[in-house]
Amino acid sequence: METKPKAKQEDYSYKIEKGVAMWDIAHLQSIDHPGPRYPFPFMEIGDSFFVPFSDFDEDIATTIESRIRNACYHFRKNNIGVDDRKFSSRIDTANGGIRVWRIR
Repeated sequence: METKPKAKQEDYSYKIEKGVAMWDIAHLQSIDHPGPRYPFPFMEIGDSFFVPFSDFDEDIATTIESRIRNACYHFRKNNIGVDDRKFSSRIDTANGGIRVWRIR
């Protein structure tokens, strides 16, 4: 059972993309903006979104990926008993960012 999000999908900074294959090994810079940051409530299984960063640095990319994983954790924690969504992320050095998939 999935909950209806309070915000609209247009309020989120990143768009959901369907059909993007998930790779094994993969890299983000935080962007300051108002409103919800990640579109977790609107994602279906297999959907993903890409968070770009300007200058690649392994330490920065790892730190930002950690922040995204933390956001995933808190989304799941705040929706416990409502649904069992699960997310996965990969650092993408080739495209300069990080991609997050809904996998359950």
